[in-house]
Amino acid sequence: MPRRVLVLLAVLALASCGGSSAGNQGTAASIQITLLPSSPTHSPNSTWWGYHQSKVVRHGERVYAGIIEGNAGQLSTGASFQVYEIGTGGTSLLGSHPSSRPGNVVVDGVGGVHVLTFEPVDAAVNDSVGSLVHTHYVPAQAGGFLPPTRTVVESAPDAFTETVNIRIGATSGPTGSVTVSYGLNSLAGHAGKVMVLWTWSPAGAWSRRVLEDVGHEYYYPFVVDTGTRVLLLPVQDDWVPGAAPPATAFNRYYKIPCMLAAAGSWSMHMLLDVSTDPLAVGDAQPQLVEQSDLFERSDGSVLAIYKDKRAVHGLLGGETRFLVRAITDDGMVGDEEELAWAAGLDAAWVRAFEIDGELFFFASAWQAVFVARAATGQVVGLPLAGWPTGAYPYLSSARGGAARNAQPWLDVLAPSGNASNYPAQHTRLYRIPKAAVRALF
Repeated sequence: MPRRVLVLLAVLALASCGGSSAGNQGTAASIQITLLPSSPTHSPNSTWWGYHQSKVVRHGERVYAGIIEGNAGQLSTGASFQVYEIGTGGTSLLGSHPSSRPGNVVVDGVGGVHVLTFEPVDAAVNDSVGSLVHTHYVPAQAGGFLPPTRTVVESAPDAFTETVNIRIGATSGPTGSVTVSYGLNSLAGHAGKVMVLWTWSPAGAWSRRVLEDVGHEYYYPFVVDTGTRVLLLPVQDDWVPGAAPPATAFNRYYKIPCMLAAAGSWSMHMLLDVSTDPLAVGDAQPQLVEQSDLFERSDGSVLAIYKDKRAVHGLLGGETRFLVRAITDDGMVGDEEELAWAAGLDAAWVRAFEIDGELFFFASAWQAVFVARAATGQVVGLPLAGWPTGAYPYLSSARGGAARNAQPWLDVLAPSGNASNYPAQHTRLYRIPKAAVRALF
């Protein structure tokens, strides 16, 4: 029996001891499952891609989720990011947005829905060169939405000049603002490699800030806007071209910084740097770190969750270590701690959420899902029927904040990252009452 299966069997047995059988059955009965369309192909442009993005959000009884559709073929010339509204009246398509990668969906405090997409200039030439597009659905007084407004925030001058990176991260702020970020290898008028930060105000204006000369290509940024500062959690993603055939190109993942923008100033704190590890020297194993979440607590502090994957590549083999740091509302970065409860789960992702102000974690392994209570470290299995193998979990609690944390529901969009599951019929959306989660403990 493969090691992964042995680990999962042991953990499932342990998890079942953490919550009663009756509790699990009650939770399963209260979970609502909606079958949304699926991306027809696994790559290069599929809904699972973009683990840092916001793809499902909730406002009251309405949930909004984004799915990449029409992504047949290697170049996504006909793909679109379809945003669906799921509510008490059923499921309906809110809008279609041309895109060569999945976009971000965020919602503001009055129920306005914002869709941030990457629209290629000419996908047949290069589907990674294009524009940042903002589509805003404004709520109508009698329900529904007014006709949306579409704004090209930043455009590429041609199909060969990158001014926007495909790995866009986004969030909404407590004052109704929308914040978008991405890294660039270079940007005209700015020194070195940069991080770009765009902010939209409810008045309708976009403004841009740039952190210059960051030293590396930092991509896949998680974004949090606390109202007093914006925090970014990207990962080093340096492209290393193959020297000569048969050498192959690869990407270096050795560093995870946290970048903070406040009152016109920037600061950068290195959370994890394994670039001097023997596995990194000589690029023996170039992908050693990854982020897992950036989450704002209701008290204004922020948690950065990230992964140290060196043990996976060690001589004896091992599991990913999940690490966390707390960042205070005034920008002070705390000491690193390990999420010890994750040891033995063989988890791929850990996300954070709150129930009545208390911190919990959602963890997914290859074919199982768990919830951990931060205060006690207790772990229980979460009965999500039909959970797909290799799913990438996207939570409506993403990026947190008091308003999102106060929602009584936890919504989880679960597109599969397992290529053998494609073509797939559906993407599963789980709507989970937080009260049912608490009952497991």
